[in-house]
Amino acid sequence: MKKQVYQVPELRDASNNIIQAGTYGRTSPLVNADNTGILDYVNNNLEALHDAQTSGTGVRAAEDTKGNAIDIAALKTLITDTVTQAKKDAILAAHPVGSYYISDKATDPGTLFGGTWKMLDPGLTLISQGKGTDKFGSFEFVAGQTYGERMHQLTVDELAVVKLELCFQTQNDDNKTEPQREVIKTNKTHDMYGVRHLSQVIAPFGGDKPHNNMQPSKAVFAWLRTA
Repeated sequence: MKKQVYQVPELRDASNNIIQAGTYGRTSPLVNADNTGILDYVNNNLEALHDAQTSGTGVRAAEDTKGNAIDIAALKTLITDTVTQAKKDAILAAHPVGSYYISDKATDPGTLFGGTWKMLDPGLTLISQGKGTDKFGSFEFVAGQTYGERMHQLTVDELAVVKLELCFQTQNDDNKTEPQREVIKTNKTHDMYGVRHLSQVIAPFGGDKPHNNMQPSKAVFAWLRTA
């Protein structure tokens, strides 16, 4: 075998048409004294492969099919950088604009995936958009809109119905005391059994304070990709 650069083999299709011209192929002898046989080229290419893998250790620099030296170190760097960038591109593509990222770490997802991310406002949670119906009626949540409140102050209409009853005694003209029951709604003057008396009821309740309006929750870092 005469050692030389890598030699391209001839390739043919099923109809025996040459689809890749090469140094050796169908008509080449298996081996001869000129070192131009198939076995010579196969052994040569095995050596060329070995040299390419051990380039930089003093053996010899690898060469392409035109005899040009190949910088293996630069090639390895190029492959590494290409694979690294491809991974970054794939990760970023998996988190397109409009995606949400939730974590118990404060790390900006832009440093993890790339892109521009905005942290959600404190206390803001996510709810599924769409229309629906429950026992209170129909409702709709529009994507991108904000709903709800952390604390809520009840209005008069939102208070539960309260029925206040007052049981008292009154005296009629025969000086007989009889128990009477009346529903007190407002302060009124009453005439009962000939005796005029004033019923004034003061029964305040409640502290007029807002109440917690949050579901059981766990605080996390939530981000929205904006660009």
